[in-house]
Amino acid sequence: MKEILSLIGSLIGVIGILVLTYFGTKWMASKVGATGVVSSKYMKIVDRIAVGQNKSIVIVNISGKYYLVSITENNIELLKELDNLEIDTEEYIKKELNFNKILTKFKKTY
Repeated sequence: MKEILSLIGSLIGVIGILVLTYFGTKWMASKVGATGVVSSKYMKIVDRIAVGQNKSIVIVNISGKYYLVSITENNIELLKELDNLEIDTEEYIKKELNFNKILTKFKKTY
């Protein structure tokens, strides 16, 4: 009888850990956006593309303005402030922003 109570207690403990893990991951997912970056009130990463190991180019929306930013392991650099005309706002609203299209426009200006 003592072994059965020990087994039931262990089973309840394992189920409790699984439930806590489930709710903990749901809570973390609400704090972290799809990009893996903690969400912010005034800044949002619109899109990101990896260009190498630990190197990426990111479009950031800060208070309604868009910026093209280069991020490396040791450096973050502003490449260009994007005009509102360069980003099709309808695509942004639909969350179908085509990063390659914007990057091609950026390459043509330089």
